[in-house]
Amino acid sequence: MPDQFTPLTPAEARKAVRWFQRFMGMTDWRIKPVVADEPPPRFVKTAGAGTIGMCSHLIEYKTATVWVSNARCKVDGACPMVTLFHEMMHVVAEDVGIQNHDSFHKEFLWNRLGAVLAIAYRAESK
Repeated sequence: MPDQFTPLTPAEARKAVRWFQRFMGMTDWRIKPVVADEPPPRFVKTAGAGTIGMCSHLIEYKTATVWVSNARCKVDGACPMVTLFHEMMHVVAEDVGIQNHDSFHKEFLWNRLGAVLAIAYRAESK
């Protein structure tokens, strides 16, 4: 299991997103990772106090923005890298047409897959 807290840098987030895109066959997407303690303006309305990461995507343009908060992850006891991959799972779900991918059960699955992807990414990045 990935460590509980190692801050995610913007450069590492970009590298991880590129790896994820190749790994998942999504190289035709433009995905912008944002690492910031507070959500970007487009997420402010929906990001509650306990939100540690979010994504937004436009399937018709194959673009997405993925936000992760190191500070909020630390408070929550979450791993920022796992959070990044969790949010990326929402984007891949949209890409392949998985419906209702925000359900509790799928959120649980995205967390588990996020952890597995973080382990695989770190192993390949050494």
